Amino acid sequence: MEYCESERSEIAYQILKTLPASRISYSFWRLNIQMKQDPLSTLTYDIVLKVCGYLLPNDLANISRLSKRWNVLANDNLLWKSLFYSNKWTVSNLYQFNINHNVFFYTPNTLDYTKPEILKTANDQVNNRLSEEIDELGLDMEWSLPASLAIDVLQNENSSISPSPIDMSAISFSPGTSLGSTNIGSMNFQADLPSYQLPSFVETDNTGEFNLISDDLLNETSAVAEMLDFAVTSNDHSPIQQSSTHDKEIKVNDTISTKHSNEVDHWKYIYFQRYKLEFNWRYGVYSVIDLISHDEAIYCVQFDDSKIISGSRDNTIKYWDLETGKCQRTFQGHLGSVLCLQYDSSVLVTGSSDSTIIVWDLFTGTLNRKLIGHTDSVLQLQFDKDILVSCSRDKTVKIWSISTGNLLKTLRGHQAAVNAVRFANGMIVSGSGDRTLKVWNFKTGDLIRNIEGHSRGIVCLAFDGTTVYSGSSDTTIKVWNVFSGTLIHTLTAHTELIRTIQFNSRYIISGSYDNSIIIWDIDTGEVLHKLTRHESRVLNLQFNDTKIVSCSQDHHLLIWDFTVGLTHPEYFLHKDKCNR
Repeated sequence: MEYCESERSEIAYQILKTLPASRISYSFWRLNIQMKQDPLSTLTYDIVLKVCGYLLPNDLANISRLSKRWNVLANDNLLWKSLFYSNKWTVSNLYQFNINHNVFFYTPNTLDYTKPEILKTANDQVNNRLSEEIDELGLDMEWSLPASLAIDVLQNENSSISPSPIDMSAISFSPGTSLGSTNIGSMNFQADLPSYQLPSFVETDNTGEFNLISDDLLNETSAVAEMLDFAVTSNDHSPIQQSSTHDKEIKVNDTISTKHSNEVDHWKYIYFQRYKLEFNWRYGVYSVIDLISHDEAIYCVQFDDSKIISGSRDNTIKYWDLETGKCQRTFQGHLGSVLCLQYDSSVLVTGSSDSTIIVWDLFTGTLNRKLIGHTDSVLQLQFDKDILVSCSRDKTVKIWSISTGNLLKTLRGHQAAVNAVRFANGMIVSGSGDRTLKVWNFKTGDLIRNIEGHSRGIVCLAFDGTTVYSGSSDTTIKVWNVFSGTLIHTLTAHTELIRTIQFNSRYIISGSYDNSIIIWDIDTGEVLHKLTRHESRVLNLQFNDTKIVSCSQDHHLLIWDFTVGLTHPEYFLHKDKCNR
């Protein structure tokens, strides 16, 4: 005779009632062990890793505390590598080289200062804690400043690696005031801590004094700090180890994961370094370097991880060393303002209000060739290998061969100055003061599509082969499908003409005659930050994964660096890669 579940349960209960208390307690102990059986114990390790790949980092932080088995699982190297790439993040060639050669630059113990209990303290408690830490390290500094920035100063003071381009430890801080500026070489450095959405202990008001942050933001930053703490917590599978200030690099053959011996065991650390970089972009944590450069308005700029090249109304192009801020070379040859430029590994091409295009040797400054064909100012250009496309106030778009200087094709159709041009995926897109975008067949020069929607002239555009982003003097940014001409989004936040626009897979960044730069979420169109350091019209900008470089009518180049608090920002720099 078989009993149902409820009947068996009742029988067990009646039997237990007949036992003495000691035996009942023993039975409960055995049952408790049975109830706590690890649900993953019957699964293979690879399947468990696949399941954990769907968890968020804070979930992994929680399960790492359950048991030794779960701790090992939550710190698995390939799991964190998978999570890293699932965010469509990439690493630089330098970092890939270190992976291939089992070399990793370890961090000193200063990352421990991001423990969540620090973030949960109020202003006096924060300063007391920092005072203790500073005294222990023997640092000579005054410390009435946001704790997140103080942490970064401590990290740089105690770092075991070569200093970043701007050594923050050289900056003097005064209690209760805004961060001052310091000249380093020919650069003027200021740490910028906006009063909105500031992920640190304090916010700044209009006077520059520090105030306590809101409870909501405190909770959010505390959660982030907890995850960062998880990222550096020592365990058997963590690559983060103590190193002396004399150790520049450490071989990690003895710390390779036992389960995946071909992988250097540090992907969790790199994930949280990249997470912190993303956090800085999202919540406006950055430093600003003011590169005092040209004597007149700066119209165009491009940069990579080692240099910045700028063109100005003073008729010159300047080549700047990004690390030192010093001008390495000045290109002279144009008879008018330099309005646009682009360079690759060996060639620099510039367009001017003198209606000419000049091809330069990037490293010697030699003028290789002058392209003559436009009859008015050259407003924008783009090249890929030997093919160059330019647009002009003369209402035309022209296609050139860089190597021969020959004009290959002229595209006509706009009724006003062609202010912007970009090409990709076999198409050329041009934007004009006649309020239209035109899509051309690259090979034939035929007009494929005319796109209308702006109420005033189009000033700038960005194009990736599928989507067009256009900025106009009507103060809006419009997002279009290039194949159908359909309007996808309209972004509104600027108050004057939009002069420059760039985008990547996460952000749209625009600069305007309202003196501001706006960072937008590319998926939602939400304004993440409005950067307002320029004192006049923003004329051009470029950005990569770690910084924005912008130029203005105020004669200044500003470098907005979002690597605050990162130990190895060079691992996320892609040489000569910049969003255009």
